[in-house]
Amino acid sequence: MRSFGCLTADAVTTGWLVVFFLAPGCTAGVTNPNAVGAGGTGTQPVPTADAQGNLPYAAPQPAQAGVPARAWRLTHVEYRNTVKNLLGIDVDTVNFEAETDGGLFANFSNVNFVRVQLASSYYDTAEQVATSLTDAQLASLAAPCALLGPSCKAAFVRTVLGRAYRRPPSAEEIAESGATFDAAMSLGDPSLPFRAVVQEVLTSPFFLYRTELGAVADMANPSFRVTNHEVASLLSYSLLEQPPNAALLAAADRGELANLTSLKARVDELLATPEAQKPLQTFLFQWLTLNHFNDDMFKFPALYPGFDGVRAPMIEEAMTFLSVNGGMGGSISRLLTAPVPAAAGPLGAFYTAPGAGAGTRTGWLALGGFLSVAAHADQSSPTLRGNFIRERLLCQHMTVPSDIPNLTDVEATAMPRSTRELYELHQKNALCVGCHNALDQIGFTFEDFDGAGRFRTNELFRNQTVPVAVNTAGRLINTDVNRPLANHTDLAQALAESAWVRECAAIQTFRYYFGHGGEVPRGLPPVMAGYQAIAGGGTLKDLVAAVMSSPSTVERIRN
Repeated sequence: MRSFGCLTADAVTTGWLVVFFLAPGCTAGVTNPNAVGAGGTGTQPVPTADAQGNLPYAAPQPAQAGVPARAWRLTHVEYRNTVKNLLGIDVDTVNFEAETDGGLFANFSNVNFVRVQLASSYYDTAEQVATSLTDAQLASLAAPCALLGPSCKAAFVRTVLGRAYRRPPSAEEIAESGATFDAAMSLGDPSLPFRAVVQEVLTSPFFLYRTELGAVADMANPSFRVTNHEVASLLSYSLLEQPPNAALLAAADRGELANLTSLKARVDELLATPEAQKPLQTFLFQWLTLNHFNDDMFKFPALYPGFDGVRAPMIEEAMTFLSVNGGMGGSISRLLTAPVPAAAGPLGAFYTAPGAGAGTRTGWLALGGFLSVAAHADQSSPTLRGNFIRERLLCQHMTVPSDIPNLTDVEATAMPRSTRELYELHQKNALCVGCHNALDQIGFTFEDFDGAGRFRTNELFRNQTVPVAVNTAGRLINTDVNRPLANHTDLAQALAESAWVRECAAIQTFRYYFGHGGEVPRGLPPVMAGYQAIAGGGTLKDLVAAVMSSPSTVERIRN
């Protein structure tokens, strides 16, 4: 029998939102993390829940615009796109070291580094790419040179470094690559110097990383503005997952990207391109934790026969839903409340066998992929599903204590007949009841979906022989939209009305598009700009545009 424990008797603040549960047994010591490394300078007023558990939305005081200076390693997708943009070669990154999951998004700048294994892959790829280039391809990088030779050296080095580093190269960088060119020239192969420079550039930190460090003259300043070329890289990689194009680099050359009006226009231009759709979909995919839907996610075949055979259709269902409701014209409300079309084919057969049909599925929280991730190998989990809502949609957080009570003995005595009855055992422990009321009462609304996302009206629990009708009644507390809930559709509608959800959406957008894995103080300009963009019914495009064109795009602080 699996040990069945509870979460914590207290809550702590994090860098998401300083909003926490004040229910009995789950009290919050509320302080603002404002912050270390996040540009905060003082204490924000922190709203607290009243005796009835209501948490009215309260706008924060404006926070300092600056976010930390950093160097940001290219993701594998960005690396691949950058090599292709530079050299016209589509490299294979399948065997590269897996991206580090920063706990929320896989592109956080503070968790992805070049370790030995990845450095070896970069070196091998650079060597293979440089060797594979034809003389014609090399000559095209050295235009106007028609034939490879020493006379092409200056044009080649300057062109390749400028395009690879996404900025004008320094005199020192040109000299260093020139020395590499000269050393290879002595070996007699006329194309070798050009290949040597390409190989060197592809392993340079100035190629593999994008920086937000500012001009050399600002290196000693605790607060500064990033360079126009750094802004160009931030915009293009974050919004398109590729290096800045010639027009954006030309705007950087002219110094236009430091101006917020011009910046907003450039952001709008980039978001209007087809390439901006994929990063948005990746953001929503990871926000919903579907990146955890992988071969390591195990389901007992005896309980969920055929699950492994519909993994791909489940992901396809999620991507189709996101493309329809989560594109540039989509909205947070549509993501939460749009009906999920009935599945066809093998997935439709899986969802309806056994059970009472496809049932009603409302919003991305009713996608089979999400419901499977937020569950156990052998049963659903009201706690995991409720915790997702708290953590990722309301930006509230609970921690797991070191002394989790073991409720196995209580479970054995109580003989629960359903998952709901099992989780209601939290009510019997004073240390558990406060937090689990905030979690499980949300998760119960999904109990008409089993641990593999199949609709059900009855549950045959563990070794029971008599099915029990599922009960999806729950309630919301500690939000600005507290209410009883009949099912997950009621929950979706409530969340779509919540101001806390809208601010959390702005926080998550900032974290993904800025790759920011640190604390996020309330009142940060991109967060509040994003909140305001969707508070009046704005689209996801409006949300991303507002986040990416605030003063925080150009202002930085040094830790």
